[in-house]
Amino acid sequence: GTAGQFLKVNSGATGYEYGDVTSDVVKVGSGTFSGNSATVDINGYFSSTYRIYKLFISNLRPYNNAVNPRFRILHSGNPVTSSIYRHFHDHWYGTGTSGSENIHTSGSYPDNYFHLAGTNSTANSVNDGTPTACEMFIIDPLNTTEGKQFLWQSHTHESGGSHGGQLNGWHGVGSVDDTTALSGLTFYFNSGNVKTMNWQLYGFKH
Repeated sequence: GTAGQFLKVNSGATGYEYGDVTSDVVKVGSGTFSGNSATVDINGYFSSTYRIYKLFISNLRPYNNAVNPRFRILHSGNPVTSSIYRHFHDHWYGTGTSGSENIHTSGSYPDNYFHLAGTNSTANSVNDGTPTACEMFIIDPLNTTEGKQFLWQSHTHESGGSHGGQLNGWHGVGSVDDTTALSGLTFYFNSGNVKTMNWQLYGFKH
């Protein structure tokens, strides 16, 4: 055999042979950012091999508080800033022993970005000591006949203002009214820069 292969019984069950490891779910990329940047891009990982992707984000921290994490799609590595983003959020939150839930839409519909968590920059601040985490499905990003769909859930911890100490969970759904193939996504805050972000991207085979 060669490096990376495994030993298995042949199809006739008469002997052994070497085979390649295969999987219907494959990690196609990962990254760790630490620095001071306006955006963190995940670009160039989509391929025709996979139709559905799952993205995990952790340790997403801003340089300043009272900000919201957002993301946009990329066309050929460039962010799309036109108003083609449609999204809704189911928001549940609590402080101490109290909890609540409500539904949010974007501030203007459609928007020119997606809210990764939060719906405005004053009542929902991201605590620099407690990073944002997110799990996201990306549906058929290379499709050139239909718009693109996204589903995500995220967690934030507020650090100041009238909602100080509040834990937040978000379910988000969104789509972009665009038939251009996506090359990736870019993540940023509505104000200030990104301090840290870790990510892993997995592809699901057809």
